[in-house]
Amino acid sequence: MKAIILAAGFGRRLQPITNTMPKSMVPVKDIPLIVRSMRKIKAMGVDRFVIVTGHMASYIKEKLSDNFEGTPISYIENSIYETTNNIYSLWMAAQHSDEDVCLFECDLLYSELLLDDMIKSDADCAIVTSFFNKETMDGSVIEIKNEEEAINLVLKKEQGPDFDYTNYRKTVNIYKFKKDFWNEAFAPALVKEVESGNVNSYYELVLKEIMHSNKWDMKVVNVPESYWCEIDDIDDLKRAEGSNLL
Repeated sequence: MKAIILAAGFGRRLQPITNTMPKSMVPVKDIPLIVRSMRKIKAMGVDRFVIVTGHMASYIKEKLSDNFEGTPISYIENSIYETTNNIYSLWMAAQHSDEDVCLFECDLLYSELLLDDMIKSDADCAIVTSFFNKETMDGSVIEIKNEEEAINLVLKKEQGPDFDYTNYRKTVNIYKFKKDFWNEAFAPALVKEVESGNVNSYYELVLKEIMHSNKWDMKVVNVPESYWCEIDDIDDLKRAEGSNLL
């Protein structure tokens, strides 16, 4: 199993810290975010990392080198990260895979218990989620039926003030894809979108299209909110430093 980590963005809301280092290398209690994440991913059993870089790409490569505690790392640089979105970064890593693929974004702090739950899923596409908390969360949500079947995705901009979250779950931005799903559905769809010029879109919308096809087993893995946090700004960083996730 390989792990793809998207680490191309600038992280403007974490300025001034990200003026001198990439978002993925922001320290939480002296240990960079991406290092905390990679230690837990490695313990999960992955045999290689693929990191998509952008902002201050050389900084990441210099700090992590070509392996992480014995697990090899390959780098893909999105040199136009400032004018593209996450669909383009993931497209750059969308090669054929002979193994299952896990996808992570670089601004997450999480418990190994979250990964334990994800690994147990037998779905073609396992999407880690939590119940939506209006006080602490925003962003894309997954519509579900039968407790775990993922049937639709709604972006933040499509959620009005009266949006009913009863049958929706917040995406954590951690996924596990079986190799057949990756090779036959997700990667080809990413290629199609980018080759059509949709470089400023989101990979989540590609997953939405696949959900609507009803051809694949796509399920949420719902975990407690206490299992994770996203670090988008300085306030998030302060909360993370006081959390039980360290």
